[in-house]
This record gives sequence, C-alpha cells and structure tokens, in this order.
Amino acid sequence: MHDHADKALNRWIAAVNSGDLETVLAMYAESSVLLPTFSSEVRGTPDEIRDYFLNLAKNAKVEVTIDENSKVLQRLSDHVYTLGGLYTWHIVDANSERTFVARYTFMMDMSAERPIVHHHSSLVPEG
Repeated sequence: MHDHADKALNRWIAAVNSGDLETVLAMYAESSVLLPTFSSEVRGTPDEIRDYFLNLAKNAKVEVTIDENSKVLQRLSDHVYTLGGLYTWHIVDANSERTFVARYTFMMDMSAERPIVHHHSSLVPEG
C-alpha cells in the first residue's frame, strides 16, 4: 500500500504540472480540507478547492517538483497514509518566473476513489 500512496502523490503532481484541473480536483474527497500554499483561507468544500486551483493557474503555468530526499511516508492504518516533505512551486506568467519552496502534508485514504482527505501546504520561511 505504501506504493499506492506514493503513486497517488505522483498522479497529483502530474495533474498539476499538466494543468489538468479536473484530475487534480477528482483526487480530493468531498469532505477534504485544503490549507493552501498561496491563500490564508481554509478550503473545505469542493467549490472552494476548485476556486483555489483556478486562481492559482489563472494566466500562469504552474508546476510542482518534489524534493525526494525530504519525503516522509507514514502508515496510519490499513489504508490511511500521510506523506510530507518539501516541494517547489514554479509559477511562470507573461511577466515573471517565480519559485517558492513549501512544506506539504497529504493525508490519503487509499481505500477511497478520491484519496486526498487533507492537504496542508505552507511556504518555507526565508532565512
């Protein structure tokens, strides 16, 4: 099962990187909570999560890369895992290319069709 949680994270990254919003959103459970990287609002409904990702990618190319050396996978029960570590957001628009390093934690229920039940992401403080 560890393998499946890691594959789910890779599927989320691939969907974000290809701009496939519907696949990204389909990975979040109906009752999922998103504490996003670039917003102070807690997103607790599918519409709020959709709004976050729509605004994030508005007029920009967004990509995420995982720091594999920082990744920690924990088994919480038969089907529930947390994955945490560092990832880097690359956001390119017509005027700039910006890079942000952030911490992430995903809680995933691998017995569910929509495995992400909780996602927290926060910028790594400078300095």
